[in-house]
Amino acid sequence: MYRLNMGGPKLTPQNDTLGRTWENDKKYLHVNGSAASVSVIPSIIKYTESVTPEIAPNWVYATAQTMGNANVANLDFNITWVLPVDPDFTYFVRAHFFDIVSTSLNTLVFNLFINSENAYPDIDLSTLIGNLDVPVYKDFVCNSSDNLSTLTVSIGPDSVADYQNAVLNGLKILKISNEARSLDGLCNARLFCTFHL
Repeated sequence: MYRLNMGGPKLTPQNDTLGRTWENDKKYLHVNGSAASVSVIPSIIKYTESVTPEIAPNWVYATAQTMGNANVANLDFNITWVLPVDPDFTYFVRAHFFDIVSTSLNTLVFNLFINSENAYPDIDLSTLIGNLDVPVYKDFVCNSSDNLSTLTVSIGPDSVADYQNAVLNGLKILKISNEARSLDGLCNARLFCTFHL
């Protein structure tokens, strides 16, 4: 449903080992000034056995959105993406991370929110993976925002962090089929065929 390359260009199937398209995230930002794009050379990405180019291309990990100038007095704000979804379904959310803003380990600590709930508190990527140049992803399952037709994903600095920042490199959101095994409503093809024989 959505594959977003945070802070980077649209990636076409030619740039992805599985032929996927990753769109730029800018049109989904709730407040454009809240995010600042950063990037590194894609060749520095060090894939592991658990995170391979099939998970996401190196261009996804080489670009990110970080805390920008939201023009607010309180620097403890969140960057939020608002994505239209069908409220009658559950969604698989995969967040892609690669710390391209830290200069040393254990300095970047932030939170990931899904629909205003703290889905992943106190994220310290360097502790999680033991390095700064290794990508990682985390998976979540959620509903739409309070039965609205949106799903929101936010990142923001943790209150205990020395360095007030947050980073998100990529986002994938997929609709999960419902109890009728449908992605389009409450009837599935098998039921349709049974009633119309």
